[in-house]
Amino acid sequence: MNIKFFCPRWGSTGLSWDNFLSKVKDAGYDGIEYGIANSTPAAELEMVCRKSDQAGLSVIAQHYETSDLDIDAHADNFAAWFRKIEPFNWIKVNSQTGKDFFTFEQNKKLIDVATAYAYRTG
Repeated sequence: MNIKFFCPRWGSTGLSWDNFLSKVKDAGYDGIEYGIANSTPAAELEMVCRKSDQAGLSVIAQHYETSDLDIDAHADNFAAWFRKIEPFNWIKVNSQTGKDFFTFEQNKKLIDVATAYAYRTG
């Protein structure tokens, strides 16, 4: 079994990306977990991926932001997030997707969105 350790970006957002990645690498981590908001510019995604790759660090994309009460709006925003991150090479995606108040069928709609992304990107 090959276990890898990832350092989350949250809690360190006061550091520049260069400083954060350097500290992560020096601490012996294998990569970072990067919480990506729907409003995160594509240029930032490109920069983080490029600098992480140069540092030899893998990146886990983290979804956390979608919080619409309406399942259709929630699913649409969730799908938009996947379209935003699709051009980039993530080792994994960590998603805090559903809501406890959604039914099983509603939450399955979100799982189907994520599954479609997985099939498109491998």
